Amino acid sequence: MNLHLKYNCFLFLYLFTITTLETIIFLIYDYIQYSPISKTIERITINKTTLKIALISDLQLSPISINDYRYKIFTQNFKQTLKVLKKEKVDSIIIAGDTVDGDIILNYLLYNRILNSIYPKEKPLMNLIMGNHEFYGVSKPNKLHQRTFEFFTKQKPFMHKVINGFHFIFWSSENGSLEMNESNINMKDWVEEQINISLKENSTKPIFIITHMGPIFTAYGTNVYKQGNYIMKQLFNKYQNIISISGHSHASLMDETSFYQGEFTAVQTQSISYIDLDYGYYNGRIPKDENDDELISMKNPMGIIMEINDEKILFKRIFFRSGEYYNKYWIYDFPAFKVNFKYNYLDMKNKYKKPYWLNDTVINVKYDVVKNKVFSKIYFKQAYHELYVQSYLVIYRLLDIDLYRYFFYYSDFFKMRNEWSEIITLKVPEGLKSGLYNISIIAIDSYDTESEVLRGCVEIKNEIEGN
Repeated sequence: MNLHLKYNCFLFLYLFTITTLETIIFLIYDYIQYSPISKTIERITINKTTLKIALISDLQLSPISINDYRYKIFTQNFKQTLKVLKKEKVDSIIIAGDTVDGDIILNYLLYNRILNSIYPKEKPLMNLIMGNHEFYGVSKPNKLHQRTFEFFTKQKPFMHKVINGFHFIFWSSENGSLEMNESNINMKDWVEEQINISLKENSTKPIFIITHMGPIFTAYGTNVYKQGNYIMKQLFNKYQNIISISGHSHASLMDETSFYQGEFTAVQTQSISYIDLDYGYYNGRIPKDENDDELISMKNPMGIIMEINDEKILFKRIFFRSGEYYNKYWIYDFPAFKVNFKYNYLDMKNKYKKPYWLNDTVINVKYDVVKNKVFSKIYFKQAYHELYVQSYLVIYRLLDIDLYRYFFYYSDFFKMRNEWSEIITLKVPEGLKSGLYNISIIAIDSYDTESEVLRGCVEIKNEIEGN
């Protein structure tokens, strides 16, 4: 080896060693001194009488979309969402966690690339928190996950901002746990301190608290195990001014109980990646069409645009695929006291009449043959309701042996209103024996109010063709 080559090899090793040591020292120092908590309350003034703030959640971005059609759709949904929000000229965008699907640099780069492609110059005020998915991927201390999040989003995981006099407290998930008492516990005292600061400045305005997992047993989607947080519920119950904003559950915003008012106010914004509903329904927690295609759960991203002024807040649900608003708004009046709450569950339940069947409604059956096996599907006219029918209870009674089984099904309420089907088609469970059945169907709205029973008699075939 000649002298020149030896020198170059020595120089390379020297530079590599020094650079590596410097990087390690920097990382150790940065890790020791780094805090995920914003040290000061940031005060922001936007020169508008009415603010427009978008609420979205659960983007779950990943460039692995090359190999996975779901991630490709998630990316498309985020792009389309930003295009709509840009057209709506929103002043701020709040993302309630799960921006990326795993703490991987490429995921954050994808988020920034999409954001910069739609907003190449001036951007709305961006406010992001961490969900559980930001802690997934390579196992490392939570503080390093938080540092990565801040580096790529320019947001502290725990922030207190005042925007045009309204207090916003951003309470990220503290780890990747889905247990209701573990995801948001260590920062509880800090959050309560920020609440009390807000109350001292103005006790009649709402205080917005943004979390990923929502307070348990409040808005639609928080009743399911690992979807609601008990610690938050205990804390928020003490302050009627609070408006809790969360995501995580992927529950459909079309359900009227997505807006909750009890001791405080809570709203669950929908995922823009895919819809998740409650367990226990035959046609799936992740809704599928009658042909078992789950793409239907990814084709209707929704969110909320809050229009805020000094008198009230309008919560307006928006379909990002079309850019249209759903024509039912939720209204929050000031001052922010329980006496002004309009959306108590029992009051809303009594407000609407029960679903009912049109006189010419009958239960029909059709048969599909797949790989020489016959499958039955029942179909009928959707029941009528002032808003919509959320679900159906179907009872199958086999006449020969007087055996009955019952199943809950979702309607297509989670779609855009102009896409609701006049005829609803439901797959008959494969486990039912072939035979003549008396069928009873009850339509149910968002507030669990039931219709009268629709009855019919049909022949069900679940068998090999030709047998």
